[in-house]
Amino acid sequence: MSGYFKIERDFLESELWLSEPFTPGQAWVDLIGLANYADKDRYYNGKFQTVKRGQVVTSYRTLADRWKWSRGRVSHFIHALEAAKMVNIDKSTKWTTLTIVNYGLYQDTSDNKRASKKTSEGQTKDNKKTNEGLQEESKESKKAKIYIPSRADISAYVSEEGLRADPDAIFDYYESVGWEINGKPIKDWRAVCRRWKQYEEPKAELSQEDQDAELHRLLDIMEKGGNIYDTSGS
Repeated sequence: MSGYFKIERDFLESELWLSEPFTPGQAWVDLIGLANYADKDRYYNGKFQTVKRGQVVTSYRTLADRWKWSRGRVSHFIHALEAAKMVNIDKSTKWTTLTIVNYGLYQDTSDNKRASKKTSEGQTKDNKKTNEGLQEESKESKKAKIYIPSRADISAYVSEEGLRADPDAIFDYYESVGWEINGKPIKDWRAVCRRWKQYEEPKAELSQEDQDAELHRLLDIMEKGGNIYDTSGS
């Protein structure tokens, strides 16, 4: 099935569109709808800046709230689009600027398409390649079965396992790094929670009685002319 159809932009702000967590396909259509239809000056950071046609000035937090996703999932999705050459990402300012590749292909009228047939055909080929790239990315994601946990998931697991770890600290840290370790997605978030216990759990402090006993032991060694740093047991 080929061809195009129009969506009224107001529909993208309706309850029907925004009521449930987005699918990846819905998020992609949403980005196209949020992009500027024409160049427009925008005032932020104390000055006017031109947002060009086909660009969206936003943040991962804003998209996460809008799509009802975690910021980690938004980050994975946007970078998948970039890898498929469907968007370009610019983080040179406080905001994230996303440029929709071949934006005109989705928005130009049929008359314009016929007037620029050669360009349109080239864009169609590019779009086919990018869709294939996104499909490959989707296959890899399904194969890996990577699940990004919610704050509630981590809190429940920490409680069930009796881990001496702060679930909020775990979630906030890995959310900030996009749920990746050394540039690779985390496949087992439960293992992350267990390792957090291993490395972050504070060591139990000695009781006052044990501290007094250790002090007397060291003083006894010193009175006998021994070396308190000798750990050989002699």
